[in-house]
Amino acid sequence: MSEFGKIEFHRVGEEWTAVYLDGTLQRVGDSYLADEWLQEHAGVKVVPDSPCMIDDHKAFRTLAEVEAEAERRASLAAQAQALRLQAAELMGRAQELDKEAIG
Repeated sequence: MSEFGKIEFHRVGEEWTAVYLDGTLQRVGDSYLADEWLQEHAGVKVVPDSPCMIDDHKAFRTLAEVEAEAERRASLAAQAQALRLQAAELMGRAQELDKEAIG
């Protein structure tokens, strides 16, 4: 039993779930509603678009590794943006030179 009481998810197929807390129905419907109920009831932090997956079947083992991966990806995105800005500047300069070359 959790510190929040006895929580049970009763699944019907793969799509429906009934959530019971201490024997009393709390929520029923699509399975994602059970997850939402648990997140709200237990104060679970949800991190959208997390870089926690190494590949399709393996996740980083610690939050420190996840945070390091998030920082690595943010750095790469910043580098890519800087290169796009540089490329735009170079294209602008190339167009100016083309105009001068035509006369």
